[in-house]
Amino acid sequence: MVDAATGAIAQRIDYDAFGNVLSDSNPGFQPFGFAGGLYGRDTKLTRFGARDYDPEVGRWTAKDSIRFQGTDPNLYGYAFGNPVNFRDESGWESFLVGRGLLIPVAGHLFIATNAAYPGDPSATVYSFGPRSDGTLGQVYGDINARDRKAWEHIKEHPADLNNVTFIHADDLVVDTLAKAVLADNTYEPLGPNSNSAAYAIAKAAAPKGAALPLGRYPGAEDWGLIKFGCPRL
Repeated sequence: MVDAATGAIAQRIDYDAFGNVLSDSNPGFQPFGFAGGLYGRDTKLTRFGARDYDPEVGRWTAKDSIRFQGTDPNLYGYAFGNPVNFRDESGWESFLVGRGLLIPVAGHLFIATNAAYPGDPSATVYSFGPRSDGTLGQVYGDINARDRKAWEHIKEHPADLNNVTFIHADDLVVDTLAKAVLADNTYEPLGPNSNSAAYAIAKAAAPKGAALPLGRYPGAEDWGLIKFGCPRL
């Protein structure tokens, strides 16, 4: 950390790959620690959104809230035990979520991010659909309200987890992509549609993510038509 007025180094902290402090030129100067988490000087733990991280053992102190949907069999694991090549900065999660429509064989996809657990009411829900000019893009109003209701329903109805796919990517990446979807496609009920946009975000954030039953979500196969631009501020 540098003093903006003088250019002098106010604090320098060196860490090993798992976040153990190797040196600290000014202990207690500010509260932020490894990877931007909140460091507890007494506990030696670092708080990342939903969980505390213990660098001494390289593990979270609580189980992953989505259990084995996170693709790591170690529910306490940090960055797959490989923090040099992977990162898990927040402890928050992002999801590709499906809900039913009036047509039984079809479904609608949306994105939930910044979530501590599936169904977290404080999560950000991104919805896509037809805009007033007929293009496909981010929408609010009734569609977003229905998506949020379906998302929060998951908390009390674990069976709905069958409609949730974990996106193995930093939530900031997912959040940025969701805001950057360009409304340059004409909306079509069978695609490109909301499923195309939501699936494109998941694919862009985590190209090797879990596959979806695309037949249930018509239009998802058109994800390649979705383009991203500068994030909307």
